[in-house]
Amino acid sequence: MRLLVVGCLVVCLWAVPPSASAQGRHTVRGQITDATTGRGIASAWLELPDPGQTIVANHDGWFAVQLAAGRYQVLVRALGYKSSDAAWLVSGDTTVVVTLQVDAIALQTLEVQVDRLARRTRAVPWPVRTLDRESIVNSRQPSLPSTC
Repeated sequence: MRLLVVGCLVVCLWAVPPSASAQGRHTVRGQITDATTGRGIASAWLELPDPGQTIVANHDGWFAVQLAAGRYQVLVRALGYKSSDAAWLVSGDTTVVVTLQVDAIALQTLEVQVDRLARRTRAVPWPVRTLDRESIVNSRQPSLPSTC
């Protein structure tokens, strides 16, 4: 009797169609590549404005996303590359390759200033010896101060 109940349960579960949320979902896999080298672009990203998703590619430019059947506008971006805009028609599982062109970007100038004044106050409980440029240049070999 128990075997009959278990068998009926298995048949009933097998006969029940999948939920509506699982129906029509498709996997879109792909790679974002450099047009010059053909290599994957690490951390490139895809923006899907309609469902409000952003997908980041892995270190080899590969990505995967689950989407319902339909048409999607896709914006593909990567630092140092021209953006690519495309329309995808998703009707089943598919693999795509997105190729981006290199785009030189200009960065703002970075200026580094160094404070050359010796700071006399220290928040350490041991003696501190300040060396100036002349004493370093004139020293023949490194030595520890006698206070250490």
